[in-house]
Amino acid sequence: MTNRDAPPKKAYFSTNNLDDTVCVLAIIQRIQSWQMYQAVLPKLEDDVECTTTALAKRVGLSYWRVLSALRSHLRMRELPLTTAVQTEHWILDLPRLHVIDAELAPLGDDAGNIQLVDAALADFLTPKEPAQHVPTESEIRRFLRDFIDGILKPEIEKEIERAVSISYSKGQATITLKTDKATAGAIARHIDKAARKEHISKPEAMEALIFNRTQTKVVINTYGDASKVYMPSAGWCVLTEHLSNYSMARELSPQESSSYIPTEQIRTWVHGRDATCRWPGCSMPAHYCQLDHRVEYADGGPTSVDNLVCLCQHHHNIKTDGRARYIMDPITGDVAWLFSDGTFEIDRAEGPLAPRNVNWKQTWEQYLAMRKRPRSDARALRKDAIKP
Repeated sequence: MTNRDAPPKKAYFSTNNLDDTVCVLAIIQRIQSWQMYQAVLPKLEDDVECTTTALAKRVGLSYWRVLSALRSHLRMRELPLTTAVQTEHWILDLPRLHVIDAELAPLGDDAGNIQLVDAALADFLTPKEPAQHVPTESEIRRFLRDFIDGILKPEIEKEIERAVSISYSKGQATITLKTDKATAGAIARHIDKAARKEHISKPEAMEALIFNRTQTKVVINTYGDASKVYMPSAGWCVLTEHLSNYSMARELSPQESSSYIPTEQIRTWVHGRDATCRWPGCSMPAHYCQLDHRVEYADGGPTSVDNLVCLCQHHHNIKTDGRARYIMDPITGDVAWLFSDGTFEIDRAEGPLAPRNVNWKQTWEQYLAMRKRPRSDARALRKDAIKP
C-alpha cells in the first residue's frame, strides 16, 4: 500500500482515546455534566436568584459556581458551531466553558463579531492530528484574547484609562498599575532583566528600577507590522508612541549555523514559531525557555530552526533524562511527544510564525477588511488575496 492509498489518519484529542478506560470515564463525566446543565437551563424570564439557589441546593455546589455554570451554558446558545464541535468531541468541561464566557464578555451583544469568534473557536477546538494535545483553559483564554484584541477589536487599547492604585493592609501594601499591554510587557522585561543582573527578587528589582538604583536595557522581539505587533506573553497589541520611537523592523533570515549556540536570528524565529514551551500544556513563555536540539548536536543534529524546540528548564530536564522524547515535523513545527507507557501526544505550534497561524491571521484580516469596505473595493481586495 502506498501513501496515496493509505486511509486518512483519524484526528482526536489525547483525552479522547477510546482504548483508554480513564479517558472514556472522563468523557462520560463531561457528557453528563453538559447534559445536566443543558436540561435545567432556566428560561430567560425566570428569576436569577431563585433558580440559581434552587439548583445549587440540588447539585450540592455553591451559588456562585452554579451561577457561573448556567451563564456559561447560556453563552453556548450564541455559539452554535462551537456547540456542534463540543457535542462531537466532548472536551469542554465547566472551567473551559467559564473561560469562553468570560472572554466573550467584552463583545457585549455584537452578534456579528460573536459569529466570527464562534467560527474561529470551533476550528481551534477541532482536532487536526491523532492524539493532539487538548487546549487547556489558559490556551483557550490566550486564543480568544489574541483573536478579539488583535483582530476584531484592535482599537480596544485606545480606550484604556491608565491608573495607579495603592492599598495598605496588615503592614504591607499593594501597588497596581493599569496600562496598555505593550507597555506592561516592556516593564515586565525590565524587571526580569534587573532581577537577573542584581541577583534579587522581582519585587526588589522593581523597587530598584523605580528608585534608580539600577538601570537596564532590554531588546524585545515582536512580530508583525508597524501598526500591530505580537509581543510574547502580551499577545497582539499596538505599540505606544514611546515604544515605537525605539523600534526597528527587520526581515528574519535564520540560516543554519555550524555552532552549537543558535544565532540571534535562529533564536528569534524559534521563539516566534513556538510562543511557549512545547511540552503539552506548558505555558512558560518562549523567551524564558532553552532551545533544545531535537537531534543532539553531538550526534550530527544541525543548529537550525527545523531542529530546535523551546523547552523550559523543567521539561528540558525530563527530555534529557530520557523520561520522554519527541519528534518534530519540520514543515508544520508540530511536536509529537513519545512517553514511556507507549502513548503519544501532539503539540501544535501556536506562535505568530507558526506556518498555519501566519496564513490564518492574514486571511482573517483580509476578510474583516472586506466587510468594512464598499463592494467594489472588496472585490479588488479579494482578487489580491487569492493571487498565487
